[in-house]
Amino acid sequence: MRGEREREKQRSIGDPHRALSTSFLFFISTSPASRASPTPSPSTRTGPDVLFLTPTTRQVLESFNYFSLSITLADYLTASFGASDVEAGSLYGAWGAALVGAGMALGPLIDAAGVRRSLLLSATVTALSRAALAIVTGRRAAIAILLVPVSLGGALGSPVLTIGVKRAAPERARGFVYSLLYAAMNAAAFFAVKEEEGMKECARARDT
Repeated sequence: MRGEREREKQRSIGDPHRALSTSFLFFISTSPASRASPTPSPSTRTGPDVLFLTPTTRQVLESFNYFSLSITLADYLTASFGASDVEAGSLYGAWGAALVGAGMALGPLIDAAGVRRSLLLSATVTALSRAALAIVTGRRAAIAILLVPVSLGGALGSPVLTIGVKRAAPERARGFVYSLLYAAMNAAAFFAVKEEEGMKECARARDT
């Protein structure tokens, strides 16, 4: 009788080893360590190369891209297509307005495509449109390239890079990364000015 009660009690509480194992697994699964964030994948990791080197290099290239065109655009339109100073200035202003408008219009595309794809698209569009702008011979075609693909590539450049840094950088490092981007932008502006001066010196030396 007593043996039957012991067996009944054993059945009611189950196997003690199994119960202990279940309790241990439950403890592990609910511990703070198990709730920690998983190891970041390569696409979402935030190492020094992702937070500092990559965005800084991209900012130098993107800013040089902008400032080099900004400095030479009026001379390019005047020398290549016979635009007057007023026409060149108007087209310069239209290009700036197109950059702003494209940045506002492309917001949903940036959200849908993500930062990485947007930056890749920016690099592709910018490279192709700049090459086309260098070899085009028609005035209307040059204006169309300037106001559409060049503006689209620029709108997907530095603004998207800023969004990427905000998403990827920890809050404690965000200010430092933004400082690097600002320094990179100023360095690119300096290089663009020196490049333009060097090109003018080469042109004068060739003409003489």
